Amino acid sequence: MSPAPHAEPNPLKQELRRRMQEARKGLDPTVRAAGSASIRRHALRLIDYSLRPIETVAIYASIGAEVDTHGLIGDLLARRLCVALPLALHQPRRLEMRAIDRFPQGLRRGDFGILEPEPLRHAQALRPEDLDLLIVPGVAFDRLGNRLGYGAGYIDRYLPLVRHVPVVGLAFTRQLVDAVPLAPWDRPEDGIIC
Repeated sequence: MSPAPHAEPNPLKQELRRRMQEARKGLDPTVRAAGSASIRRHALRLIDYSLRPIETVAIYASIGAEVDTHGLIGDLLARRLCVALPLALHQPRRLEMRAIDRFPQGLRRGDFGILEPEPLRHAQALRPEDLDLLIVPGVAFDRLGNRLGYGAGYIDRYLPLVRHVPVVGLAFTRQLVDAVPLAPWDRPEDGIIC
């Protein structure tokens, strides 16, 4: 049975989401760039020293004040890893991971302003079992790995499909909170790179 996220808005999540987005936007651009560079190095080390070989990575293209993933995507492609980006599909509302061979060429801005693979240019949809690592965005994380997303539920619907895949969030330290309000379908991440 797939989760039914967002049947009713959770006011605790909405307020935390608002506060954390404002806090992240308030980061000095120099601090944001330095933090993103450090997170990028740590993510590459995680891949290099993983006990299981990592050959296929699904990652997101960052927007706004998020941890910048554009350089990391370039690094992964330069290492000749299979890199996939999410494509948001609306009927039914779900994510599909599409393999890309370059970045940002062949991508388009989706409904949320996020760079997505152009479906005709990037036709290869990866199955969940093809992934070795899934890197996800978040607005806030707690120290148990619980994640607060943006509220659309796309990642929440995808996570049950990848139970065998390590899931890692990327965040600035100011995005860490004591506790993220949870719903029954929420799955904690396996790690957070700050």
